[in-house]
Amino acid sequence: MDGGQVASVDIALVAKATVTGRLVDKSGKPLAGLRVALNPDLPPDQLRVRLQELPPTSGPDGRFQVEGEAGKRMLVVLARPPMLKHGLSLEAGKTIDIGDVTLDNLQ
Repeated sequence: MDGGQVASVDIALVAKATVTGRLVDKSGKPLAGLRVALNPDLPPDQLRVRLQELPPTSGPDGRFQVEGEAGKRMLVVLARPPMLKHGLSLEAGKTIDIGDVTLDNLQ
């Protein structure tokens, strides 16, 4: 850079979408400490999970909050076996509460 010149960089900020809910077992008991993530929605017979950082966990009351990109997403609960909730339509800057998510087949 020559003295006196000013450089600028444009950075596009994209608002994340937020999903909240509560993880419970089939009897309605809250499930704590399970990791939850948002991934692009895939057909029900496919599973591909891409994590760029350690996802958040559900709290002692089973409640969780996870952020991700807007668009068609699936919630992935990293349990044994993993649980998928397909078809979430997320909008940038908005929060949706999906209520109770029941995990039936925990090992």
